[in-house]
Amino acid sequence: MTGADLVVKMLEEYGVRYVFGLPGDTSVALYEAFRRSRKVEHVLTRDERSSAYMADAYAKITGAVGVCEGPSGGGALYLIPGVSESDGSRVPLVSLTTDTPLSSDGRGSLTSLDQVELFGPVCRLAARVLQPAKVPESMRRAFRYATAPRQGATQVILPEDVLSGPVCAGGVADLYAEERHASFPAYRYSPPAAEVEAAAALLARASRPIILCGGGLHLSGAGDELRQLAEETSTPVVTTLNGKGSLEEVHPLSLGVCGGNGAKQATNEAVRNADVVLIVGSRLNSTSTAGGSIFNDGARLVQVDLDPAQIGNNYRLEVGLAGDARPVLAALAVLSRPPGDDRRHWARGCREAVRQELDAYEQCAAADCSPFLPHLVVRALERTLPGDSILLCDAGTPTPYVAAYYRPATAGRTFIAGRAHGSLGYALPAAIGAKIGAPDRTVAALFGDGSFGMACGELETIGRRRLPLILISFRNGCYSWIKCLQKLYYNEGYFGVDLGVHADYSEVARACGIHAARPGSGPELEEELRRAVASDAPAFVEVMTGCMTGFTPPVAAWQRDSRLDPEQRQRKSY
Repeated sequence: MTGADLVVKMLEEYGVRYVFGLPGDTSVALYEAFRRSRKVEHVLTRDERSSAYMADAYAKITGAVGVCEGPSGGGALYLIPGVSESDGSRVPLVSLTTDTPLSSDGRGSLTSLDQVELFGPVCRLAARVLQPAKVPESMRRAFRYATAPRQGATQVILPEDVLSGPVCAGGVADLYAEERHASFPAYRYSPPAAEVEAAAALLARASRPIILCGGGLHLSGAGDELRQLAEETSTPVVTTLNGKGSLEEVHPLSLGVCGGNGAKQATNEAVRNADVVLIVGSRLNSTSTAGGSIFNDGARLVQVDLDPAQIGNNYRLEVGLAGDARPVLAALAVLSRPPGDDRRHWARGCREAVRQELDAYEQCAAADCSPFLPHLVVRALERTLPGDSILLCDAGTPTPYVAAYYRPATAGRTFIAGRAHGSLGYALPAAIGAKIGAPDRTVAALFGDGSFGMACGELETIGRRRLPLILISFRNGCYSWIKCLQKLYYNEGYFGVDLGVHADYSEVARACGIHAARPGSGPELEEELRRAVASDAPAFVEVMTGCMTGFTPPVAAWQRDSRLDPEQRQRKSY
C-alpha cells in the first residue's frame, strides 16, 4: 500500500462519494489509487477553480464535507478562489493538492511553490504531509478543522514521493475516520440557558420583532425550528442572500431578502422599523445590512452564531448566543409566549407592503419586449420550474432579480450563490456539484457574459456526463454590474465593460453536445424551460437581456442614489 492508497482509503472511511478535480504531473500515483477505488467516484473537471466550486455546492446541498483536488504549481494557484469562497462562506471543504517531491525541496523544480504559505490566509488549516504514515492523521485533522467548531475549508498538501512511497504496518493500523466529522455541524453547541431565557424575554416584550436569517440557518439545517418559532410568535422572517429559502417565500410571514443586493424596499423598511431583531447565522456584512443602514438606532439586536468570534463583531448587541441555530431556535420556541394583536397587526402590515411592491413588479414581469427585461426571465422560471428546484446564481445581472423576485415554494437550499467574494464563474460549475448531490431535483445555473467566459469550459464536463442541467445565459454583451457603477457614479464614462454579442454562446454549447436555444418571446422562453425540465439531458438557454443601466436593479444604494443629480452621485463614487 502507498501513501496515495491511504488518501483514498481515508476518503472511503469518511463516506466520501465524490471528489472533484483534474490531474497533473504530480498526481499520477493519486489517480491510480482513485482508479482502484470502488467507493469514491472521481469527477473529472476542466478547471481547478471549478472543482472547488463544485465541491462547495455539493456540500451545501448534501450536508456532507465537499472534497476537491488539484495538482501542484498552477493547479494549486487556480484552486485558491474556490477554497477561499468556501472558507469565507463557512462551508466545510477538504481540498487536496499534490506537490513536487520532498527530495526536490529548495532546488527550484518545475511547479514548486510554498503551498502552506499560499493557502494559509484563505483556509482554516494548510498542512503538508511529510511521510506516508502521516496521511491518516493529516486527513482526520483536515476533516476535523473543516467541520468544527468554526466551519470552513482546509488544505492537505501531498508531495509526489509521499504519495508513491510505501506505507509501513503502523500507517495501515492508523486507518480510521472520526465519523462525527464526515458531516456538519459536527457539534451542536447550545449557549447557557440564562442567555437563551434573556433573549426569549426580549422577544416576548417586542411589538415589532423581525427574524433575520443568514446562510448559517441552512448550514445548521434549522428550517423546521425557524418555522415553529416564527409561527408561534407571529414574527416576520427576512433573509440575507445566503439565507434565501430559510422560510418559503410564499409563507405569510416571509418578507424575502433584505440588505443591499436583491432586497425589496418594503423588506428593508420592515427591518428598519423593527424594535427587536433576532439574527441567525449571519456575519452582518455590508451587503446584508445595506452598508450598515438597515437597523434603526433604537433596535435591540440578538445574534445567534456558531462562531463566537462573530458575536457582536459588527454591531452592539443586547444578547449574544454562541451556539448552533437548531437547538437555540428550538429552545426559544419552547420559551415563547402567544403573540398579542399588535404583533399580528405588525406581521400583516409588513407582508402587505411586500405584496404591494410585488404587484408593481408584475408590470415589468409582463413586459414581453426585446431584449428581455430580467424580471420576465425570473417570472418564467417561477412559472416553469418545480417548487424545490435549485437555482445557482452568479454575481451580476441574475442575482439581484432572483433574490428579490423569485419566490421559492419550498423551504431549504433553493438558491445558491458564491457570496463570500461575489466571484464570477461560480454558478455553472457549482450547478454540477449541486446536481450530483441532488440528482432528483431540477438544477438551473444563471450567469451573465463575464461569468460564462470564466466557466464555459465546464460545458464539456456537463456534455460528457450528460447531466440534465438547465443553463441560462443572461446575455447583454457587457459587464453589466460594473457598467451600472460607471453610469451612476462616473457620469456614464463607460470603459472596459462592453463585449458585444458577436460570439454565439449557443454554438459553444452545441459543440459540447448540449441542446441550445435562443427564445425570442416570453412564451417561447417558458416553452423552452418546460422542455428542459422534462428532459433527461442538459439544455442551454441564451436569453438576450438588456443591460442593467437601462433599469435600476433592486440594489439599495443604486435605487437611492439614482434619484440624486449627477454631481451628487459622483461625490459618492467608490
